[in-house]
Amino acid sequence: MKKYFLYSIFICVLLNSCGSGSGGGGTSDISDSLSNVSYLDITDARSIYIGTNSNSQRVSGKVSDNSAILSRYNLFKINGNSAISKIKFLDKNKNSIESISQDAFSVFTPVFVSDVNDDFFVVGYSWLDPSFNIENENGVTVDPSVLFLVRKSDGTIYKLKYSGLFLDSSTKEDPHYFSPYNKQLFETDSSGSIYYINHGNEWVVREDFSGENPGDYYRVSKISALGNGKVSSTDITSKDNNIQCFEVDNSGNIVYSYYSSGMNFPKRIRRTSGSLTNLSVLTGVEDNYLNAIWKSFDGNIYYYTYSGIKKINFQSMLAENYGALDLGDPLSLGGCYGKYYTFNLNNCTYLIYSGGIAEVYNSTAILKKNAFEGLTVSYISHVCSTENYIYVAGRDTTSNYFLIRVTPDTGDNTKILWQDYEVLSFTASETDGIVFNALRILDGKKVLGKIPTNGVPGDETILRTEEDAEVYYLERIR
Repeated sequence: MKKYFLYSIFICVLLNSCGSGSGGGGTSDISDSLSNVSYLDITDARSIYIGTNSNSQRVSGKVSDNSAILSRYNLFKINGNSAISKIKFLDKNKNSIESISQDAFSVFTPVFVSDVNDDFFVVGYSWLDPSFNIENENGVTVDPSVLFLVRKSDGTIYKLKYSGLFLDSSTKEDPHYFSPYNKQLFETDSSGSIYYINHGNEWVVREDFSGENPGDYYRVSKISALGNGKVSSTDITSKDNNIQCFEVDNSGNIVYSYYSSGMNFPKRIRRTSGSLTNLSVLTGVEDNYLNAIWKSFDGNIYYYTYSGIKKINFQSMLAENYGALDLGDPLSLGGCYGKYYTFNLNNCTYLIYSGGIAEVYNSTAILKKNAFEGLTVSYISHVCSTENYIYVAGRDTTSNYFLIRVTPDTGDNTKILWQDYEVLSFTASETDGIVFNALRILDGKKVLGKIPTNGVPGDETILRTEEDAEVYYLERIR
C-alpha cells in the first residue's frame, strides 16, 4: 500500500525555443546546449524506457569535450522486432546530436517518462552527476529540470514553459500515478488540449506556513497551442491554491484539490469560463480528501464517496448521485494508503483496485464489482489495458507474484506469469504482446522480457538481462 513520501523539488527554468525541420541524415557536431535539439529518433519505437548503461563511467577529458562525461542512465526504445537501442537527439535537419553536457561535473540525464495521449508523450531531463543512482536516493525521485513534450508521429520536441512536476518515489514505480492520490500527471480534453501540474517559481504566501516560501507551490497549466518548437500554455489555477490533484472533463472544466492549513484539502471546481465553486457547496459535505476521481467513458467527471458514486454536472453545478456501489473506505481506495486505476473499455469505465474490478460507469448506471477469480490480492504493482482486456501485475496474499489477463465484465482471469517474476512494470498490446520489466526470482536479476497477451508461464522471451541493468518508466507509445 502506498504511504506518503517526501517530495523533491527542482526550481523551474524557462526554456529557449527551437526550430523544426526535416530531411538530412548522418551526424552533426556534438552540441553543448539544447538550442540545436529538435527531434528524438523514436519513429520506429513501440515502447520506450529509461535504463542503465552496463558500462557507465566517467572518463577523462576537457570541460569543453562533451564526450568527457557518460550518463549512467539513457533513454532506450524497443522496436517492432523487439530490438533495443538508445534514443538519440536530432537537430532540425534530423542529424544525430551525440551528447549534451553542461560542465565537467554534470550530464543531461533522463529521469522521467509519461505517456500523454495517442499523439504525445513527455520526457524529463535533469543535469546530474554521473554517479547519481536512482536506487540510492532514499526513495525520493528527482524532478526533471527540463521537460519535453514529444510528438509520437515524427519525434518533434516541444519544450514546456515550466519544468517542475508533482513527483515522488511512487512515480518511479508507476509514472501514471503519484501518491497519495493516484492521479495521472497529464490529462486531456476532447479538443486535444493538455493539462498538467507544474511547480511555480515565485515567492508566495502559503496558508500552512507563516512566512514566504520561494516557489513552493503547484498549479495546473493548460497547453493549448504548439508550433515551431514552442508551446503556448496558460496557468489556469491561482498561485494561492497549491494543487494536490486534479481531473479535467471533455469540455475543459476541472475539479481540483489543494493544500490548506491543518492538512485540509478543499475541493474546488473551475469551469471553462473561469468561475470557481467549492465542491462542498454542491454536496453540503466537506471531506478531508478528494480520493478516487476519474473521467468516465462519457467524458464527465465522477468520484467515489461513502454514499456511492457521484457525477459532477458542470451545467447545473450539482454533484449528482450516479450509482450505488460499495468499494470500501474511500481513503483506503484512493487516499494515502490506496492505489487504483481506471480504464474506459467497451463503452464502460472500470476501476481496478486490490479488491478486484468494479464497473463504475455504463449506459444503465447499474454498477457492479467482481473479485479477481481464484486470487486474493495483497498489492498491485502495475495495470495496463488493451482493446478488450485488462492486465494486472502484483502479489497475492500467499506471496505469489503474478501477471494476469482479466476479462473486465466478469473478473475472470488467466495467469500469464506466475511466481517466477516480480513484475515491476509492463506495457500491453493486442498485436505486439506484453513487454515487462521484472525481478527474476531464480537469480535475483532485473530482466526485460516479452510474452504474448495470450501467453502462459513459460512462453516468455528475455530481451535483456544484466545484473546491473535497471529499467524505469517503461511506456508504450504506439
